[in-house]
Amino acid sequence: DGGQVGRGNRVNGLIAFGRPQTTEAAAGKNPVNHVGKIYNILSHQIAARIHREVAGAREATVFLCSQIGRPVDRPLIASARITPEPGADMAELQRRAASIIDSELDGIDLFCQKLAAGQFPVC
Repeated sequence: DGGQVGRGNRVNGLIAFGRPQTTEAAAGKNPVNHVGKIYNILSHQIAARIHREVAGAREATVFLCSQIGRPVDRPLIASARITPEPGADMAELQRRAASIIDSELDGIDLFCQKLAAGQFPVC
């Protein structure tokens, strides 16, 4: 991107070296088919939803990875790393997180429309 966007402008507003993060700058990219933009923001949305809706999930990190030629709604990798609360049922956490990921990917067209309309902050 030639530096115009600036790779320091993270979607979550932080440069946290101890956390997983992409080097892709989300600003200035096509919100309909640029997976670097879409997955960057969508992964934060999914992680927040898992944390909010799944009892026993202390923390959630979501990884979305595409492959050239794959549809945007079917990433090559879609996984969640969940830090559980003590005593949490891991099988239930896994089931609920997978359900949320599937639901969000099924709604990716609407997500992209909202992203194009500026409803999600980019940096």
